[in-house]
Amino acid sequence: MHWLLLRGLVREIRHWGNLPELFEKTVPGAKTHMLDLPGIGTEIGRVTPATVDGIMEDLRARWLPLRGQDSDGSGEWGIFGVSLGAMVALSWAARHPEDFKRMVIINTSARGLSSATERFRPANLKHFPQLFVREDRYEREKTILSLTTSSYSDAPEKLDAVAQRQAEFAPVTSKFRQTGLRQLGAGLMFRVDESLRKNHPPCLALVSEKDTLVNPVCTVRLAEFLGATVRRHPWGNHDLPQDDAPWIVERIREWLQKVAAN
Repeated sequence: MHWLLLRGLVREIRHWGNLPELFEKTVPGAKTHMLDLPGIGTEIGRVTPATVDGIMEDLRARWLPLRGQDSDGSGEWGIFGVSLGAMVALSWAARHPEDFKRMVIINTSARGLSSATERFRPANLKHFPQLFVREDRYEREKTILSLTTSSYSDAPEKLDAVAQRQAEFAPVTSKFRQTGLRQLGAGLMFRVDESLRKNHPPCLALVSEKDTLVNPVCTVRLAEFLGATVRRHPWGNHDLPQDDAPWIVERIREWLQKVAAN
C-alpha cells in the first residue's frame, strides 16, 4: 500500500526525519510519499489557503498525478497526518472517501468536539508572539522543539543540535509568520461533520499523553466520533514523530495486521 504523509503547522517534509524510512522497513509492502502543505517547504513560494478544506484540495490536486505515476496496480493508498496534517486527512476522507483505504491521525482536534482551551493550551500563548517576530531561526526552532517534544528535555546538547539542523531550512520570519498565521486560523476553524462519520476509511488514532500543546482528549474524542482504534504514547509530546518514530510505525504495523485479519 502507498501512504501519503502530511506534516503539521509550519512543518515540512524534512521534519519527518527517519520516519518514512522506518515506515517502509517496518510495515510490509508500504511505500511512503510526502507532500508539503502550501506555503512551506517545496511550496514556500505559495500562499496557504484560509481553510483546511482549501489546503486539502490544493494537496489533492498535486496528489492525483502522483497516484497515477506510482500506483502499484491495486489502487490502494493510505493517508497519515500529524496535527494540522491530520485535520487535512479528515477533511479529505469526508470529501473524497474513495481516495484512501486506511487513515492514521496523530495529536489533532476539531471544533465542536473539544473546547478552544483544550485545542490549544492557554499556557502556550505567551510563546507564540515571539515565534512570529523572532528573526533568529535557531532560537525559533529551539522554542518550537521545547514546546512540542519531550525527548530533548534532559538533553540540551541534542536539542541544540536538532535546532541548528532545522534552522538551516527554516523559513525567514516574514514567511513563517504569513504561513503560520494562515495555517493556525484554518486549524482553529476546522470542524468535522456527519459525512466523515459515515464515509471514512478504517482509522487509527495515536495520542501523546504528555502533549503540552493540545489536550490529548481532543484526539480521543475524534477517535470516538469515528469509532477509530486508539493507541496512547506514555511520554511523547505533540510532535510524536520527532519524539518516537519507531513506536509510531510499530503501532501502525500492528493495527494494519489486525484490520487485515478482520
